[in-house]
Amino acid sequence: MGIGLLASLAAGALWALTFITPVLLPDFGAAAITASRYLVYGLLSALLLVGRPWRALLAQHWRGLLLMAWFGNLFCALLMVVAVQRTGAALTALVLGCLPVTVPLSAVLFGHKLGRARLLRRLAPALLAILGGLLLLQWPALQSGLHPDLWGLAAAFGALLSWNLYALLNARYLAQHPDLPLRDWASLVGLGCLALLPSLALLLPFEPALPSAPQAWLWLLVCALLTGLGSAWGANWAWNLASSRLPMALAGQLMVTETLFVLLFSFLYEGRGPNALEAASILLVLGGVLWGVRALRPAQPAQ
Repeated sequence: MGIGLLASLAAGALWALTFITPVLLPDFGAAAITASRYLVYGLLSALLLVGRPWRALLAQHWRGLLLMAWFGNLFCALLMVVAVQRTGAALTALVLGCLPVTVPLSAVLFGHKLGRARLLRRLAPALLAILGGLLLLQWPALQSGLHPDLWGLAAAFGALLSWNLYALLNARYLAQHPDLPLRDWASLVGLGCLALLPSLALLLPFEPALPSAPQAWLWLLVCALLTGLGSAWGANWAWNLASSRLPMALAGQLMVTETLFVLLFSFLYEGRGPNALEAASILLVLGGVLWGVRALRPAQPAQ
């Protein structure tokens, strides 16, 4: 179990890098940051498909892989970068940190495995805690008469919705194609990201002017390599290792390590610790997520 715990921590730290890179790249727009990450991811995927029957797989699965590439990768990542740039890494991380609750909740609701009213009653305390934590984080701005950045909040919740949709569609697609190798599927989705990259050019009129300083481009390259290699492939490998070594109930709760690492990295970058209000907000959201995960666990049969 020790290796599984270490692997889950490594996955959380690598995933957290995707929230921090927009903070490190203030001179670049969301489309440029997203394109650089998925260019690296796509090229790596193409290399990993060498020697594999990728043409046959591509002909059979091109519709599914483009769907997953868009909702689970490009669109979600683009919205996440916009959210971080407009509202900050901490708030974006807390919104997306609700995934351990929202993904299984969506699966249960759409699967009709449990009555909606009964399910919502079980989850009400967790959802109220999460909502209270998010509102608490915005309280100083509201109290001073400043309105929160609604576009940034919409982008954060849009990324949450996009990843939820991806999780449901991807699970259904893999269930319908049990013979599809997972390694090849991950590489095919990366190839799909590469094919869809030109669509980000539509956002260029809304992007800031690209910087001319070589140091800014060096930072972009470093962040692209970190997120394209580390967050896309390293984190997935570490999480698969953790999932194989840990009970699913524990593995699901350990998804919150990503949020914890984002908060740790963002506070380290700012050179400070959380104030009392931020600490209370973080505890409320994380407590709500863990409560929700436990509420969604199936009841154990009586011995």
